[in-house]
Amino acid sequence: MKIKRFITIVLSCFMIVLSLGLTACGGSDGGLTIRFYNGGFGREWLDKAADDFSKQHNVKVTLIPSGEYDVGATTLLKSGKNLPDIFIASSAQWRSWVSLGYIEDLTDVYEAYTSCTDTSLEGYSAENGGQIKIKDYLDQRFVDYPYMQKKVGQGDFKPWILQWSVQPTGFAYNLDILEATVHNDKNGTVDGLANGSTWTVQPRTYSDLLTYFADVRDGIASKTYGVDGQGNSKVIAPFGWSGVNANSLFSSLKTWWAEKQGIETSNYVGEGSYFDFFNYGNTASDPTQQQEVSSKVFAQTGLVEAHKLLQGAIVKDGEYFNSDPSATSLSAVDVQFNFVSGKYAVMPAASYLEYEERDFLDMNGDGVNDVDFIFDTIPNVDGYNGNDVIGLKIEDCMYIPSGAKNKDLAKQFLVFLCNEENNEFFTKVTGSIKPFQYNVFEKYPHYDWTKFTLSVFNKYYSPSVTAIYPYPKTTPNEAISNIYRFKFMDFIADTNVSTWLLNLKSETAENIMSGIKDSVDRNLFTIADYYDMLIVD
Repeated sequence: MKIKRFITIVLSCFMIVLSLGLTACGGSDGGLTIRFYNGGFGREWLDKAADDFSKQHNVKVTLIPSGEYDVGATTLLKSGKNLPDIFIASSAQWRSWVSLGYIEDLTDVYEAYTSCTDTSLEGYSAENGGQIKIKDYLDQRFVDYPYMQKKVGQGDFKPWILQWSVQPTGFAYNLDILEATVHNDKNGTVDGLANGSTWTVQPRTYSDLLTYFADVRDGIASKTYGVDGQGNSKVIAPFGWSGVNANSLFSSLKTWWAEKQGIETSNYVGEGSYFDFFNYGNTASDPTQQQEVSSKVFAQTGLVEAHKLLQGAIVKDGEYFNSDPSATSLSAVDVQFNFVSGKYAVMPAASYLEYEERDFLDMNGDGVNDVDFIFDTIPNVDGYNGNDVIGLKIEDCMYIPSGAKNKDLAKQFLVFLCNEENNEFFTKVTGSIKPFQYNVFEKYPHYDWTKFTLSVFNKYYSPSVTAIYPYPKTTPNEAISNIYRFKFMDFIADTNVSTWLLNLKSETAENIMSGIKDSVDRNLFTIADYYDMLIVD
């Protein structure tokens, strides 16, 4: 009887695992440990989820905050020691960790059900109060992003990370400066803006942007913007950007590149579109040829033209222009602080800007933000007739180390973290968005959203705004070049960012991209040989 009872218990546990996808019998080893990046979105959303999960499952959840973007994961994973059960970080290195066997396959998470009330979603199930599989609930534009084989050409494509956020990127505008800036036709004409009037809307085209920068410079010269707390005239830079984190400039460059090149269909015969770039020119119709690799995409005309536009906005006579004189030594945090302090008219921004700077928005304590600002798409290139373009950053991710002690419990927590309640709470407290099919903007129209958050939502959810991101859009896993999967290279490839910034001042756009392509050509054969990929001239 004891044997029969034992078998019954084991079978019961097995059936629970099958029915819930991730629930395991038995207790955990010391509870759950999560190491997370405590920046940008803060921790209120995670504290709530951890507390709720702890109470529901009667387990201890320990949160370890980190100020590092990768939360120290690179060092910890290599050592295999002191590993948490979950990393929540910002990292583009996860692809190499898959091949090295550092992180766990998350197929169980993607196949698991989580709670949801949106009956319109494909895959929605009314059972158990309303549920949907994680893979169906995710934003379908990115659902394949985490999939890759563990080794090139070997085994099935599996998901290895769960994306933590999707961050709309564009420009933030200081409305106080905008509405105080007087337009002068000598700086360029702007549709609907009369000479001598003040700006009432953000620049819509690249030419408008340059005109606005010039008008701002004129306003600075005439001390239009008053004085600071010490009685000194404010020093205003038209455009704030970080040289320490120069990828802040990438959002504008990628927008102009996509519009020049063509987002999904190329404007230049044989060069591929913006999205084709991230598949490294692989257009093979035969899935067995998915290993094709070509450096030709680094010579895309749109990429060269975008560099010219960026140079025209921030470089003049071999020096940085329209910029903070200290730009090259400023971190992204420095730039954000300077912006909310009223020192810049415009800055590249992501949706987390307001929340990350929340402690510095009302320095005089009067209950009102010291600076009024909103989010907008980056002005379109002149002559572009398509939708406005918004950038989406999708690098933030969650993953489980293969050496974690409590992998089953960690998977349960990831599924719990993805339920509708936690997704909505995340957006309510941070103003940012998780990569799932939910819309708090529509569901809670009377919630106390800030002006900045509403401006983000207006762009992100607009059907007339096109999104771009570094992923081969609508491309099946089997047809994605392995160079993307195993050795992802951004548009500046292996070029040091500081070198790239210096080259913006001293080199032509053609020379910059030619040098990057030459570097790719030198390294491509070595990379392809290592990963057994097919090179195409």
